Amino acid sequence: MSEETKRTPGPWVATRFLKPDGTEIKTVGDVVEVLSASATKSENAFLYGVTTERENDHLVVCYTGNGPTSRANASFIVRACNCHDELLAACKEFVRKVECGEARSKRSYAQMKAAILKAEGE
Repeated sequence: MSEETKRTPGPWVATRFLKPDGTEIKTVGDVVEVLSASATKSENAFLYGVTTERENDHLVVCYTGNGPTSRANASFIVRACNCHDELLAACKEFVRKVECGEARSKRSYAQMKAAILKAEGE
């Protein structure tokens, strides 16, 4: 990412949004109002996000916005999601090897165990 803007630093949290006046979103019009209020914080006329293809249609997973880190944030989410299962499997395999004596590294073992718990949402 040397030439590209870096992503927004973490930690990140999942957020359920409210309308600009603090009330619950109840209609599709309310969703549009919330997105509009967010988008108008920037002068940029573009929108980045993450999509997936289902039944020959691109479905929005999330919008990352139209701000200066929006593209980098979308790219980061895609990379993190697309490698999550492989990274978790590699961590679990390393932990298994340490636990059965095939590998030794107390520090890496502790780091891998912590990463597994974090990746699994525990």
